[in-house]
Amino acid sequence: MFRAPWHIGVIVVVLILSGSSQSKNTAQQKNEPISEVHSALFDTTASTFSVLDYGAKADGASNNAEAFEKAFEACRGSAALSKVVFFPGTRDTTSIYVAGPWNASCNDTVVVIPDNVVIQSINSTLNWPLGMDCPEPSQGLTTRQAAPFILVHKARNLSMIGGGMIDAHGSMWWEEHCGNWWCPPWAANVSAKHPYAWRPYMLRVAESSDVRVLNLTFKDPGFWCIVPTHSSEVEVAHVNITSGGEGPNTDGIEPMWTTNAHLHDLSIWNGDDCITVKSGSSNILIENLHCRGSHGITIGSVWYDDVRNITYRNVAMEHCGAGPRIKGRRQGNATISDITFENVVGSTLGTGIEIDMLYETPGSTAKNIGVGATRVEYRNVTGTSLGKLASLQCIDTRPCTGLSAIDVRLSSSINIAPVYTGHLQHQLQQREVFGNSWECKNVNFSMVLDVSPKPGSNCFISDAKLLDNTDVLH
Repeated sequence: MFRAPWHIGVIVVVLILSGSSQSKNTAQQKNEPISEVHSALFDTTASTFSVLDYGAKADGASNNAEAFEKAFEACRGSAALSKVVFFPGTRDTTSIYVAGPWNASCNDTVVVIPDNVVIQSINSTLNWPLGMDCPEPSQGLTTRQAAPFILVHKARNLSMIGGGMIDAHGSMWWEEHCGNWWCPPWAANVSAKHPYAWRPYMLRVAESSDVRVLNLTFKDPGFWCIVPTHSSEVEVAHVNITSGGEGPNTDGIEPMWTTNAHLHDLSIWNGDDCITVKSGSSNILIENLHCRGSHGITIGSVWYDDVRNITYRNVAMEHCGAGPRIKGRRQGNATISDITFENVVGSTLGTGIEIDMLYETPGSTAKNIGVGATRVEYRNVTGTSLGKLASLQCIDTRPCTGLSAIDVRLSSSINIAPVYTGHLQHQLQQREVFGNSWECKNVNFSMVLDVSPKPGSNCFISDAKLLDNTDVLH
């Protein structure tokens, strides 16, 4: 990943801010593509807020949450274009700012975290505050959620850039997790059935628009990492997310009820979904992505509110639980449509291609209409798997229809890296049961072209017929 020197990061801030003299209360035009940022003119009118000027100390020990809040409060009170800068203590060594949860909301602003700066969470969950409720259905449990490490709320035209690192000290949350929830030892009468709260997101972008997260590293999230909720015009690019393959439920990027997002040029090594697009989201392009040790490139799990027009393109995957993956809640009610997985290469996967519309986790299992899918395309997908080559399980009342597979090559792999043996050994056992074939239920392909092995008759629930390598069915 390209990481600019700190002084270049500050120059880029001015470049991004230039080209507009509107006040913070005026809507901005959509952000320019990253490739065009450097063609903008310098803007010398931007206000600069250094966290050092508000009492922050880059000493690796002091809790700077109050200083951060003062700097962003000053930013929010400014009518000018702004930049909030985490200047390093020195230019030659890494500077570490420690903080509890903090609010990075400010309109028409660039937040600069230079490449020799680390913003690190405090190392204890004790007295960690609650924040906004979790937007996910509670499954009969609490909707309360620990405050995110970084919150962007009701912000417009905000960029976070610079080449630096954000470290959420995730292991302290992993040790106190009970599923997706938080069961701290200091809280009375908590358990997996009665958790204290959901664990915190690392970066929550809520009810915001024109938000960019560029050229940063996110290390050890305690739960889901970058989570845009009820937001629009979101870009995450040239970002590295890592938990070293450790950490329960450490999803990489998780848009929900979010529209018009571009997630690209990303490297993710985590302990759950690499990227997953959830309920109510639409018009999202994900491309140029490398996933390692994750559960897959995913749609869902989807509960309520339709998901449509999502594309994964140019994806490399290794040692992941699945390749292209769609999950729908049996207790949900939604349609997933116009989904494309294109140019995907996976090695040592658990399952090559997966649709699971019976997906459930502990909690409420009350049946509903369920989730269906239509117009899902797999194009130029290659994968080696330890378990099932393809498992597509849909429900009879809402079958998955209009599927297409073009240039798809799936094969078995016997190479089990020792570090992943425990995670993927079950997949190998499943292959012994199901063999090297497509396993389908309540599924209909409308097009199959140049696919090996070919889906069997159980993948066609209408009068459509299996095609050979030269036929196309309209």
